[in-house]
Amino acid sequence: MKREMIFILLIFLSLNIASLTLNDAIENAMKENVQLKMQEENKSIAKLDEMKAITQFLPKLTGSGTFVRLDTIPTTTTMTATGPVTIQVGLQDNQSYDVKLALPIFVQGKLVLGYLISKDKYKMAENDLLKAKSDIKLAVTQLYLSALLTDEMVDVTSKVLESKMEHLRTVQSRYGYGSASKIELLSSEIEVKNLEVQVLDLKKQRDNIYRTLNFMMGNDIASEVVLEDSLSDYIAEMFDTINIDTLTSDELAGISLDEKKEIKSAELSRNMVKKVHTMNSMAFLPTIALFSQYTYKNYYTYYNDSTYFDGSINFGVTASVDIFSGGGKVIDVLKSGKQVKQTEMALLMLKEKTKLDIEYLMNGYENSKQSIQMYAKTILLSEEAYKTAQEQYSRGIISNNDYLDAETNFLRTKSGYLKSVYDKIINQVSILNSIGAL
Repeated sequence: MKREMIFILLIFLSLNIASLTLNDAIENAMKENVQLKMQEENKSIAKLDEMKAITQFLPKLTGSGTFVRLDTIPTTTTMTATGPVTIQVGLQDNQSYDVKLALPIFVQGKLVLGYLISKDKYKMAENDLLKAKSDIKLAVTQLYLSALLTDEMVDVTSKVLESKMEHLRTVQSRYGYGSASKIELLSSEIEVKNLEVQVLDLKKQRDNIYRTLNFMMGNDIASEVVLEDSLSDYIAEMFDTINIDTLTSDELAGISLDEKKEIKSAELSRNMVKKVHTMNSMAFLPTIALFSQYTYKNYYTYYNDSTYFDGSINFGVTASVDIFSGGGKVIDVLKSGKQVKQTEMALLMLKEKTKLDIEYLMNGYENSKQSIQMYAKTILLSEEAYKTAQEQYSRGIISNNDYLDAETNFLRTKSGYLKSVYDKIINQVSILNSIGAL
């Protein structure tokens, strides 16, 4: 009864452990990533700035008003031929209202160029958001694959450890009978200790990977998850929509130069600096605007103790130009010109680096494919040797140590094969990210 309860409890616990595919992990990370949310806010802000730049083309309507009220009316007395006369010398109520409608015609290029710069900023924010999504996708994929690999490595290394511990027990038994040397015993003990350290390190590494994966998904870092996908080419094929095996390094480099997010951002940055330089160069030109103004005044005069009203409508064109402003505008032009050259050099360096990165990643990708082919053949041989050793050991033809050595060789070959598969997928996904196709 106790065993049945434990079995039921284990089933219940397994059902409560989250099962996770790679797509699920990426989707969860996209939802909870703070950096991604910040990039989305930056995109919204850039859109508002673009809308604000559009409003600069619209006419501006301004109004002002003045009202003066005196509590007492100042008076003065003067002598005339008919006697003293009291005269009011102050204003009683004084009002004026002014409404002005102005439409900018030319503002030294600030309207059009300002709008174009705001558009570039929005495109850059949009590009940064896409890059952040690609980076998260790549990071989660690397963590997920690393977790799969370390799971396999822990299992394989643990089995190798069990095999070597069995080998150690055999050597200890032989040493007790005097058929094994002290050196053979110590070598076997050292090998077991090294494997124990490897297993412990792999388990720690696996725990750290799972914690980081949970953190990126917004989960409690101690949460337990079960990875559904396996370490196979299926994962790479899921992302590789362009089939990079059919493309050369030069073709991939060409795609990367056109689609890579970092290059697009650098190009937008260069374009914005060029527009700023053009704007600075146009600062010597006049500013021109149309205007229409209506003015209304209501004032009191003491000469005939009367209130007067006055209203006028004016139309006109205003033009202004700076004759001399201390040389600051010239310095701005020189400075922005150097910034244009700086951004062009940075863009050129980035393009050259991109070509080298693609070549480096492709070399790693091809090497990992060759390693897989070599390990695939070696696995077949080591598996055949392992099965032969099992048969011969059961018939008493070989010793237990020989059988354990064959098992260990098979497990280590399997481990090397899995590592090559991991390298191939990581290189493939990194290439896709580099060319903007992830």
